[in-house]
Amino acid sequence: MKEPIPSDINKKHVLEAIERFDSGVKHNFADSTRYDLVHEGKRYPPKAILGLAAELAGGRQLGPGDFKGGVGSKCFRVLTTLGFSIQLKAPLLGRFVVGKTYNRRKDIHENYGGQQQGGICTPTDIPAIFLFTGQGGEDFGYNDGWDDAGIFRLFMCVFNQEPPQEPLASINNY
Repeated sequence: MKEPIPSDINKKHVLEAIERFDSGVKHNFADSTRYDLVHEGKRYPPKAILGLAAELAGGRQLGPGDFKGGVGSKCFRVLTTLGFSIQLKAPLLGRFVVGKTYNRRKDIHENYGGQQQGGICTPTDIPAIFLFTGQGGEDFGYNDGWDDAGIFRLFMCVFNQEPPQEPLASINNY
């Protein structure tokens, strides 16, 4: 689908869209989920602002289904090219509590994306790597855990091979 974002949106359109957003102009966008447009210390949903700016550029007000947002999208390219800052929602990763058990599918994959198979998940939209470990992995060649120096040792085994003697990754417990 060709995105209907007008090619002539300029900085003035975006600034006016921000003013309209602040004044409560009606639009169909929800709050952003992962990223915000940050202007003068205030955070805005990037798609909503671009949707409003499209109308000001002589087109129609765009809705949520008319174009995509997120890293690599035309929406983000237009806004950053015009000098606006797009930032990860803070604290997106700060929602985790040390010692709490999380459901991999519901708490991780539904919120952050990334690979759903294997012991490592690397979401594309956030600067994070999730490592999955648990009880019973030793039966399959895994012997993950914290060592006496406070380093998390991640051991992984490829089937039909001997388990490695050294960890593939280690994480300092800061």
